Amino acid sequence: IDFDGDGDRDLFTSPADAIGSVANYFKQHDWQSEQRVISEASVSGKGFEQLDANKRKPQFTAAELRAAGVFSRGPLSPDEKLIYLKLDGKSGQEHWVGHHNFYVITQYNHSVKYALAVYQLAQAIKQRRKVEH
Repeated sequence: IDFDGDGDRDLFTSPADAIGSVANYFKQHDWQSEQRVISEASVSGKGFEQLDANKRKPQFTAAELRAAGVFSRGPLSPDEKLIYLKLDGKSGQEHWVGHHNFYVITQYNHSVKYALAVYQLAQAIKQRRKVEH
């Protein structure tokens, strides 16, 4: 979209158009403002090993994840379908619970690792902006 108002949609040299276009894409794919994207999780037992991990499409309820031994560090709605991620991180295996907005990011790029990196980068930028102001 022409987000800078110059009459041209320029994704290559206009940061405003590029960022506005991504935001527009997210809006078209039902991004839910002020809603969670992803939550860190912990696991216990062995039930989580049977879960179909790292799929883009939300498929589990909070109750199903808890029953499998996956516990989100953030609140979960009982009606929301969720994504379970099990990824190799810098310090070993990491567990995450993805929400609808995480799925929206994966609509833009199908890689769950890309979506997690985008989220983590956004959080780092947000934190830095808080420190600078």
